Amino acid sequence: MKTKLTIILLILKIMKRYILSAILIFLCVNVFSQNHVISIGEIDAYSKTELQTSGQSNIDYRNIINSPDNLSYGREYLKNYDAAISKIDGATSQPSIVFLGDSWTSEGTYVSTVSSYLKNLYGFAGYGYIGFEGSTPLPYGITRVKTGSEWIDSTNADYGLSLSHISSSTIGNYITLTARTTQIIIHYVKKPGGGDFTWAVDGEGATTINTVNSTTEMGYVTISSLSVTALHSLVLTVTNAGTTGVDLCGADFRYTDTTYPDGVRINNLGISGSTTVTWTHPNDIAWESALDTLNPNLIVIMLGVNDVAADRPLTTFYNNISTLINRIKTATPGVSIILMSQADIDIIYTNSMDKYVAKLLDLAIADTIGFLNNYKYINDYDIGTSNGLYANANHLSTYGYNILARNLISFLLKNRPLPSSVLVFKNPLDNHSLSIGGTNFTSATTGYANIFMGWLTGNAITTGGSNIAIGDAAMYRTTTSSNGVAIGGNALQAQTTGAGNTAIGYSALYSKNTGTNNTGIGAYSLYNITTGSNNTAIGLNSGNTVTLAAANNTFLGSTAGNNASQKVDAINSMALGYGSYTTASNQVVVGNNDVTETILRGSVTMGSVLKLTPQADSPSTPSLGWIYVDTDTHIYFYNGTGWIQLDN
Repeated sequence: MKTKLTIILLILKIMKRYILSAILIFLCVNVFSQNHVISIGEIDAYSKTELQTSGQSNIDYRNIINSPDNLSYGREYLKNYDAAISKIDGATSQPSIVFLGDSWTSEGTYVSTVSSYLKNLYGFAGYGYIGFEGSTPLPYGITRVKTGSEWIDSTNADYGLSLSHISSSTIGNYITLTARTTQIIIHYVKKPGGGDFTWAVDGEGATTINTVNSTTEMGYVTISSLSVTALHSLVLTVTNAGTTGVDLCGADFRYTDTTYPDGVRINNLGISGSTTVTWTHPNDIAWESALDTLNPNLIVIMLGVNDVAADRPLTTFYNNISTLINRIKTATPGVSIILMSQADIDIIYTNSMDKYVAKLLDLAIADTIGFLNNYKYINDYDIGTSNGLYANANHLSTYGYNILARNLISFLLKNRPLPSSVLVFKNPLDNHSLSIGGTNFTSATTGYANIFMGWLTGNAITTGGSNIAIGDAAMYRTTTSSNGVAIGGNALQAQTTGAGNTAIGYSALYSKNTGTNNTGIGAYSLYNITTGSNNTAIGLNSGNTVTLAAANNTFLGSTAGNNASQKVDAINSMALGYGSYTTASNQVVVGNNDVTETILRGSVTMGSVLKLTPQADSPSTPSLGWIYVDTDTHIYFYNGTGWIQLDN
C-alpha cells in the first residue's frame, strides 16, 4: 500500500508540474513543429465547440510546416484522400494508404513512423496487407510463422501485391499469423493444377479452398465478424498439392470497433532492391485486381535509387513510372497519388539524382498528382553523411528516414483541419478535468479532476474523479471510477467500474472489470484479473495467470504468478522472485524451482508447524547447522563433522 501511494503521489506531482508542458508537446512537437509557439491561454480557451466552429481559433496548426513551393507540388490533387479523412468524426471512414517502393519502404522505418502518427490522429483500422513471403518487417502487434519443410519464397514474382508469394507441394505445411483484427481477406493464386489449402481461425473448424482454375489469376477469401476484443490466430494449411502446388500471397487485416469504427489502415508493399522495371513487369490484371481489394484512398510511390544505380536512362525511368501510374489509375480510378523522391546515394552514375527527381516532378505535373522532393531536404550524400543521415552508401539512417516521415506528414496535414484525436476538451461540469485526444466528456454526468491523454482514453467515463489515464485506450470502457491510474496503452482497458486501481505498463490490468485497489506495474501485469481486489503485481507478465475474483495476492518479479500451475483464483498468496508461483491460497513462495539456497538473516520466527520434505540421502555438501528429514522418518543434524540423529 505504501509503494502504491508513493507511486500515485509521484505521478500526481509530475502531472501537476508538467501537464501544461505535456499539452504543448502533444499539440506542437508531436506534429514536428519547429517554430510555432502556442500560448497557455490559447490552449485553455479550446473547448470542443470553439475548435469546431472557429476553424482552429488562432492556432495555425494546419500550416505548422509548409513545404516551400519548390519542394512540393500538387497537394490540392489529393481529393480522394481528403474526402476519406474528412468523414472521420462525422461518418464511418477508414482511409486506406498504400506505400510502394524499394527497401527504403520495405524496411519500414519511415512507413512505421507515418503509420503511428496517422493512427494516433485518426484511429486504428487494421494492419493492412501483410505478405506471407516474409522479407518485409512486420508492424508491431502481428506475428507470422511458417511451419514445415519446402516452403518456396518467390520474390519479384508476377503475382501478389508486393510481387511475392510462398509456394508448397508438401501436405501439412502451414503458416500462422496472429493479430488484432475483425476481418481478414486472404490473397492466393488460382491456377491450372492448383492444390487445396484450409483456413481456420482460433482453432475452429477448417474450411477448404480449392485453387485449381483454367487460367492463372488472383483468388480471395473474406473472413468477417471476428471479435473486437481478442487477438485472432489465422492458420493456412496445405492439404492437397495438386500437380502445381499451392501459392499463397498474403492477407489484408482490417479492424473495426463497432463503437468507434473510424481509423487509418496502412499497407506496406515495399520490395527490397526493386526498380521501376520491377513494378512494370507483373501480370497487369492480377496485380490491379489485388490492388483494388485494398480500396486505397492514397498511394505513395518512392522509387529511384536502384534505377540510378542501374544507370537507367532518364526517358526509360519516366516511362516506367508513367506506366505504373496508369496501372494504378486503371485499378482504382480517382485514387490520390504522391510521388516522393529519394535522396542522393554514394554511387557514380551518368545522370545525377536531381535529374531523376526532375522527371518525377514532370510526371506529377503531367498527371495532376502530388509530388514531394526529399532530395533537397537531405541534400547530397556527403553533406547528409556529415549530418548523420545515412546508414551506408545506399540507405538512410533512422534520422534520415525521420525526415522523410516528417515531410510526408507535413504535406498531408497542409491546410487541413485538426482531427478530434488531438483536440483538447474540458468537462463542462468540472473546471478541473482535461482530456487530450481522449473522451470529449459528452457522457459525463458528474466528475472532477480527471486527466485523460491519448486516443480513446476515458472514453466512456460518466462519474468519478481523480483519475489519470495516459496512453491509447487506457480506461477505455470505464464508466465509474475514482482515484484510478492507468499509464500505458490499453492499461485498465476493460474496466467498467472500480476505485483505487493502478495500472502502469502496456495492457496492465487489461481485463479487470469491477475490482478495486489492485496494482499492476509492468507490461501485461495482472492482465487476466477481472473482479478481484487488493492484488499487487510488479514485473513483466507478473500475476498474469490469476483470473476471476483472485484477491489479496502479491506477485513480485518478472513472470511471477505467470505459470500453468499457478492457482488462478488464489486468495492471500504471495510469490516472490522471477518465475515463482503459488499453488494454493494462503501460501508464500520465495524463488522459482531453480533456486538452490535461501538465506534468511537475523532471527526467524515461525508458526507452530515446520514442514520438512523427506529425502532418501543426506545432502552431499552440508554445512554446520543443517537439518534434514530422511525417508526413514528420522531427523538429522550436521555438527560440522557428521550427521547426528536428533530423535529416537
